[in-house]
Amino acid sequence: MGGRQTSSRHSPLFDLPVDILGDIIDLLARDKATLASLALVNSDCRQLARSYQFAEVRLGFNERSVQLLYRLIDETCTGFGPQVSARRHVTHPLFIGPCIRKLTVKSELDSGLGKAWPAYAADGRFPEEVMVEANRNFLATFRDPLLHALAHAMPNIEAISWCLDGPPINDDCLFPHIRRLRIRHLRIDRLVIKDFRDHWRANLLCVAPSPAAAGRSLLPESSTSILAFHDVLAAPTKQHLAFPRNLLWRCKKTLQRLTLRHMDTWGDNTGGVVSVTQQGQQTFVLSHLQYLDLTHLNGQLDLYSWVTLFAPSLRHLALPYDCANPEFQEVLSQYTTGHMSHLETLVVPCLPRSSNSSSIPQAAAEAAAEAARAVATFILKHPHLRKLSVHHGTDALIDSYLVPRLASGRFDSLTSLSLGWEAPAMPHTHDTMNLSNDTLAAIGRITTLEQLHLRVGTFPGHLDSLSQWLIDHGLVRQNLGGLTRLQKLAFTGDTYASARILQGCEAGYYLIHRVTTQDRMNAWFIQGGIGSVNALDDKGVWELIHREKMIAEGRIYMAAFPKLEWLYCGQWPMQIHLQKKSVDRLGEERETCWTFLNRTFTMVTTMKMICR
Repeated sequence: MGGRQTSSRHSPLFDLPVDILGDIIDLLARDKATLASLALVNSDCRQLARSYQFAEVRLGFNERSVQLLYRLIDETCTGFGPQVSARRHVTHPLFIGPCIRKLTVKSELDSGLGKAWPAYAADGRFPEEVMVEANRNFLATFRDPLLHALAHAMPNIEAISWCLDGPPINDDCLFPHIRRLRIRHLRIDRLVIKDFRDHWRANLLCVAPSPAAAGRSLLPESSTSILAFHDVLAAPTKQHLAFPRNLLWRCKKTLQRLTLRHMDTWGDNTGGVVSVTQQGQQTFVLSHLQYLDLTHLNGQLDLYSWVTLFAPSLRHLALPYDCANPEFQEVLSQYTTGHMSHLETLVVPCLPRSSNSSSIPQAAAEAAAEAARAVATFILKHPHLRKLSVHHGTDALIDSYLVPRLASGRFDSLTSLSLGWEAPAMPHTHDTMNLSNDTLAAIGRITTLEQLHLRVGTFPGHLDSLSQWLIDHGLVRQNLGGLTRLQKLAFTGDTYASARILQGCEAGYYLIHRVTTQDRMNAWFIQGGIGSVNALDDKGVWELIHREKMIAEGRIYMAAFPKLEWLYCGQWPMQIHLQKKSVDRLGEERETCWTFLNRTFTMVTTMKMICR
């Protein structure tokens, strides 16, 4: 209620205990029409409805955002928030600011730039200099009033997501203001900090908060539980990025989730050395860190950083794409079983590998193979894992080393498994492959699995693209038959043989839409015999025949796996109704299911999902 006393003295609704009232309104939180009706009852109901209508606010380059921003500024000018009336000891009524719990600042340049540069609006691609200028205008126009509103109009703010489109730009004024806020979740996207190390030390940490700000500052033994830094750069060009070590040190007892993405050196696409702790100084432990996502960390962490981030309390860990750097390999060589005894989720986006080119020196290929083996050994030191995702691995490593050990019986807690194999690369991209019987049989012995995702190809799953896994569903079902607990099953990169496609061209199955007269008749029957047989074009006929083929496979999978609820094959997601004994397609066309598969088999990384 924003700190205000209720005026509805005779309303039974407000006689309820606060917890019960909160539970009731929670049930209405997603029903916008009902909340709007509730707001019309009286001023108290209006404020109660607002506390949910404005719990999450997004500001950007649009007229509604401008109106809301200056409404918040007006609230600070009329005595909002902690400023209490000396006579009535209540805050002014009907404020929006106290209702805001999560704030997303996003420039939304597509809508703002379309009017200023209509020549580029058609395809949404704006020149880099245009994006930079627009971002600067955005900061100059909105930053100061935004920061004022944050400091004085939003006493209950818990999460801030500051995201800008386009190239990162300088904003040295943001952090001194954020440091005074009592926030628990912070995400920073695409900002450049001049003299990164000195800025964070001087402006964020060594300047003590005023007595009025004590107890609600980010600094002293902060209560911040989530930090996410995306595209935060050092300027102009420092070889060693001075990561905000002291901020992590301040949050070391409370920080639970940390995401690092694209911590590059400005202007250097090769990435820089990211340091969480300075060399030569004693490391510290993030005692409550449970979620660490380094998937898109473009750059190398130094040895001290790995020691700091590999906290014993970790439950969910995503390694970076580059796992071959010497510092990481040294940490792995010293790593002992049991250090992360609580680890439940482990995501390895890419095992180290050498190029397929024959020009690569043998020593480099051997080093990559050794690095990949070290990562696989690291995986095997965690038999208590519940969810494992390993993509872009070689046959030799996954088939001969990793899978047999996963199937040995030690991983008796593993319920989710996602494995990805490399497919033939240039100049053999039209070649197909299949998974061996031994590998599939070994996976079938991991009887604790409840969800399984198998994929082939470096970037599989794109619609109407080459797919190189010539799958044999009968062989798959035969080998995976022991997975009686399986509820979700997905195949990505699968392709199929067809009488209409020449042998050896199966990788182009989704590209070649050749149909026969019989196919047209079958499509006509599928549609109920309505209209003309020739009404559909070749692609439309092909899509119908392929869809029915996948649904037929779904029915066979439903009979083979008694608990299966969801299936993805042939780029078609399908819902399986066990009681009705039916298989229904989800959607009207083929899909990559990229987002769903990532959320199901890897780790949730979006701020919205984390902060819910």
